[in-house]
Amino acid sequence: RRRGEYQGGSVPYGLLRDKGAEYGVSIDHEAAGVIRKAADLLTKGATLRETCAALSADGHRTSTGTAWSATTLSRVIRSPHMVGHRYYKTKGQYFTDDAGHPVEVCPPIITEGQFARVHKLMEKRGRRKRGGKAPLAKPKSLLGQVADCARCGGHLHLSAPKNRSYYRCAVCSP
Repeated sequence: RRRGEYQGGSVPYGLLRDKGAEYGVSIDHEAAGVIRKAADLLTKGATLRETCAALSADGHRTSTGTAWSATTLSRVIRSPHMVGHRYYKTKGQYFTDDAGHPVEVCPPIITEGQFARVHKLMEKRGRRKRGGKAPLAKPKSLLGQVADCARCGGHLHLSAPKNRSYYRCAVCSP
């Protein structure tokens, strides 16, 4: 690990185990082409599902031989090995040099700029917004976020006891 060598296990998509290489991996050029195509489609505005459909239509499969799914593509395209870095999940750290900068263990599959654009687009489009917290709850009623109480100005909430629905003020009439 200190030398940055590949530790074993399944090799990330886009890389091949290569004992002759300095860090134990090299680029799988066929898979790298698939990743570049996916990154291009995503930066041009395609969704993850549309990108997966395009990859599957061209006959491309994941490393396990299954069709691409949005989750799999998201994990692959956001992985640090896309830009040539090695990340150790168990330690929660990158392989770095003495100065603390990430070391390039293999040539990058996509550029740092494209990696950043894809990551930013996926964060923007993702379900989880607001800094990694769960998305805001959608209102359960049409007027719940719009109507205010005539007496105090508080928000009205939908109340539905035993098959009757009505709006009530949470401040004046709890």
